[in-house]
Amino acid sequence: MAEIRLTPNGHLCWEMPEGQAEPAHQAALRKAFDEDWREALFALAAEKTGTGDSPTLRYWQGVADLYVTALCHIPGSAETFEIPPPSPSQCATWVLTAPAARDRTSSSSVPCPPP
Repeated sequence: MAEIRLTPNGHLCWEMPEGQAEPAHQAALRKAFDEDWREALFALAAEKTGTGDSPTLRYWQGVADLYVTALCHIPGSAETFEIPPPSPSQCATWVLTAPAARDRTSSSSVPCPPP
């Protein structure tokens, strides 16, 4: 099953375990992660790509949903805008609900593109 992993330098990367076929509906999302993880995170929220049984896809989709929702509430007449940072309670929720890290020795990591 496809997963999203957070690298030590703060990038999100697409990861598919060796020997598993990529679901067809996730191919576009993998391509987006190959290009730019920030655009891929936006696509994960905007396109509602099926996350299947992947806890990391569901988790990051939820994080991205909050950002896209905030973007959608910016008035059209606004000349400038700022998305407020998540509240301390939202950050605490993310920390407490983050999926457990897995042993990466048995999967093939797709290297992250440079930022």
